[in-house]
Amino acid sequence: MVKAQAQLVGHGISLRLITIEIRDVAQNRLITSLELLSPVNQREPGLTTYRQKRQRIYQAGVHLLELDLRRQCTRPFAQPQLPEVPYCIALTLAQGKTMQLWPIDLHQGLTTVPIPLRQ
Repeated sequence: MVKAQAQLVGHGISLRLITIEIRDVAQNRLITSLELLSPVNQREPGLTTYRQKRQRIYQAGVHLLELDLRRQCTRPFAQPQLPEVPYCIALTLAQGKTMQLWPIDLHQGLTTVPIPLRQ
């Protein structure tokens, strides 16, 4: 299921931010949220709004997979161990509250990452 939300960004331009949701259809429960990070949610005022959304996702017990494929933007997650790479993928598991990071170098393709399909 793809969920889109509209957000105004300067000069009246409407921009659709897309969230991909993996749901347990039988229980209508959100299992994993996939977020493609963009300049809108990596710069203020969108950065603060996105960080609040991340907190709501964590508190709801949902897995979060974030694809950060933007250069020179602020990452919404702070990880001092993350090497200086332009791109990365972050997976935060709902139960363990742990984050797994995959740094991506410019000369590499996207790595294969696990996507949680169950709680």
